[in-house]
Amino acid sequence: MNDATFTKSLCPLCGGPDHRAVSTTGQFGIPAHVVVCVDCGSSFLNPRWTKERYDRFYSSEYDTYYRPEVVSQNDDRYKFVPASQIVTRLQRYGLLRPFQRVLDLGSGMGHALTYLRNVHEPNAQYDALEPSPTCRTHLLSNGFGYVGADVYGPWDDQVKDSYGLVIMRHVLEHFHEPLEVLRKVRAVLRDDGLLYVAVPDAMHPTKPLRSHFFRVVHINYFTRRSLAAMLGMAGLEMLHIAEGDDLSKNEVFAICKKGPVTKFQPDTTEAARQLALYRDAGRLDTWYELKSWGISILRRLRLIN
Repeated sequence: MNDATFTKSLCPLCGGPDHRAVSTTGQFGIPAHVVVCVDCGSSFLNPRWTKERYDRFYSSEYDTYYRPEVVSQNDDRYKFVPASQIVTRLQRYGLLRPFQRVLDLGSGMGHALTYLRNVHEPNAQYDALEPSPTCRTHLLSNGFGYVGADVYGPWDDQVKDSYGLVIMRHVLEHFHEPLEVLRKVRAVLRDDGLLYVAVPDAMHPTKPLRSHFFRVVHINYFTRRSLAAMLGMAGLEMLHIAEGDDLSKNEVFAICKKGPVTKFQPDTTEAARQLALYRDAGRLDTWYELKSWGISILRRLRLIN
């Protein structure tokens, strides 16, 4: 981590230059400079790593920090839970149908694609975009298509108007240019295609903030309002959006189709709300961290499972 270089940025939602600092440290003790935009209330990292540093991290380090238990996990009940939530939500809103071609951005080991192929549509074409070489090898060996490693690359040029379903589960928050990525996704959707997107909810963050919710890999921290605004700016019309449900209380998810581009109208009261929420939630960080430390000690002593 010592080779990290940082770059400053404007607000990814409104372009505003005026920000209020919230935190300088995130998960694993890695610097995470979380700020809140004064003009619209969006929160994001500023400064943040350069794209080149993130590229190296995702290709060679991310799995070590965030995927060791997934890569080695053999319990299907664990690794397929997020995918089952996607299917359940599409069913609830009457939007689950045969998809001839599916794309999963940031697919990891392909658990979502595997689940869809096994329980929903075995004959569809399933494609992945994934930067990890280990995951890429696994995806290809399991018969999935592979469109590329770099979400900012020209992968979309070859698959425009191709997908009946695009999945972006907990990946949009990782991108330097989330609006650019959403525009690419719109371009690869069929006219009747759907986008499923889910992100951690900055208005209902998991705790503790500084050692769990705030992360160097999470460049953007979305709320229902900011996610809806960015989807509209990308020309994606929401069929449904929700701030948590019985399947997950701490995420915002939306199901979208192609639609007109809409203009974002900032609300200057959002910044105060977001700053107050972070301040109040952060007061309990030490308690949550001590609780987590105590649980880990008990597990090492095999006093609890």
